[in-house]
Amino acid sequence: MENDATAPSGEKAKEGAKGLREWLSKSRVKWWIAILVAIVLLTVVLVGTLLAVEDDDYDIPDNSIRLVKLWPRPNKPRNIINFVHGSLPIEGRVWPDLTKQLDELLIRYQPSANRSRNVVDCFGGIQIEDNKVCKFDIRPLMLECSKSMNYGYDQGKPCVFLEFNNITDWIPEPYTARELENYVKLSERSSVSNMVYLDCQGDSLVDQENMGRIQYTPDRGFQLNSSLSWASRIHVTTRRH
Repeated sequence: MENDATAPSGEKAKEGAKGLREWLSKSRVKWWIAILVAIVLLTVVLVGTLLAVEDDDYDIPDNSIRLVKLWPRPNKPRNIINFVHGSLPIEGRVWPDLTKQLDELLIRYQPSANRSRNVVDCFGGIQIEDNKVCKFDIRPLMLECSKSMNYGYDQGKPCVFLEFNNITDWIPEPYTARELENYVKLSERSSVSNMVYLDCQGDSLVDQENMGRIQYTPDRGFQLNSSLSWASRIHVTTRRH
């Protein structure tokens, strides 16, 4: 009796396995299986590549010597500032740390700091003493970039401050009028002739297409004086749609 009961189930299992083999042997089914396997493999390769690139960024520090210091300080390797704009507390988890750095930077340029004996007014190419620095008025910058406006980071229009480092015995070579045409539009040129111009672009083609127009404040560069004292000079670039 027991053998009779188990016999039909064994035959059904064999018939089921045979039906499965026949179904898998169909050309259409084979193609679908091959496509699914290819999709899975491609996904694994892409995820692995992205993870490898991310790890590679952290394995290669940016130790380049730069003439211009970026504020806020990059929070990603290779001098990249990475944040998501939006309101607190959800979207704006990163940018408050960046704007705090700007608060600390601008404290050094408050009017009270300009009362020091080492701070002097600089006009054109007037020579100043080695122990002096040029006075820099930050009030015009506050029209576009202020603490009350979160420096534009919550709106996705961030203000990036550029501070020129003191470079000993460095004398920039000026562009000729023809060379300048290739880099700076006539409408963006300063009335000051002795300028070290800035040119800010996106890190990649995608960044360049999506970052929008860049506005430079107060000028599109640093005014050159014969003493090359840059310590108190900061400029701002902002993204505007």
